[in-house]
Amino acid sequence: MSSSSEEKEQHIPDIIELNLKSETIDHLFTEVGTLILKSPKILNTSAALREFQNLQKFWSKKGNELIEKEEEFFSKSVFPLCVNYCSFLDISEPLMFLGRSIKGIDLHVKKSPPSKTICMVLFHSIESYEHLTKDDKKRQKINIYWNNFLKNQIFLDRFMDLKDVKDYPKMIEEITRFDEKRKEPRFNVFAPAHCSMLGESWVKDQKEKAKILNISLSGLLIEHLSPYYINSILEIEPFLDNNNLYLWGKICRTDRREDPEGEKFTSGIKITNISEFDKIYLAKYLSTLNPLC
Repeated sequence: MSSSSEEKEQHIPDIIELNLKSETIDHLFTEVGTLILKSPKILNTSAALREFQNLQKFWSKKGNELIEKEEEFFSKSVFPLCVNYCSFLDISEPLMFLGRSIKGIDLHVKKSPPSKTICMVLFHSIESYEHLTKDDKKRQKINIYWNNFLKNQIFLDRFMDLKDVKDYPKMIEEITRFDEKRKEPRFNVFAPAHCSMLGESWVKDQKEKAKILNISLSGLLIEHLSPYYINSILEIEPFLDNNNLYLWGKICRTDRREDPEGEKFTSGIKITNISEFDKIYLAKYLSTLNPLC
């Protein structure tokens, strides 16, 4: 399998259902419990069904607390749930379910909108999750859904409009990847920059310090400490050859990693707005460097 194919597979849930029939939370757990039985990761079907019956009882007691804790998801009509102890699962294989309800599912909680995107991740045990290394693709998949996709309105809108499950990998690729046919050559540049979400801060000292890893006339790759959502717009001030530039850029992809200094992120940025003066300066600066192969 090619590396690009592996990356596509990395982001695909185990089970995707585009036509959930449940209208209320009471029926959702039963429906999802039945749907996950399709997965070969389920080792005991009767135990799986019992666990989802227990989840229904758990929600009736703790639903309000969960909504308050994860309000940024529920306010977007997203229902996220991690279930940490599922003895019916293979110990080394977490299971991800992603479902869609066009009408929305009534959570029986006041002021909470109906949930339309349902994402559940099941683990054999919390220890089995903690056993996964930071670089494990199973763990990375969970992180990108919780930290990006389920908070990303572009992803949510595209998922609601999806016509066929077979089109899901293509949808994910379009959301997460740069266009592979780059129009401009890239150059290695280890230079500082300041960045922030568009309009977030006008004070340089309040902007995040980042490192530019490579750059072209159409985009750049930066390393930073704070997570940013895909399709967000950043204000970026690169410092190149003793000159400050100013540009806007759209986050096309982002990856999380650990190093001895702690958690870091690298994000691919497409330049969306730059003055003609700064563009001319950038072109002149890049002309003195050797492009990446």
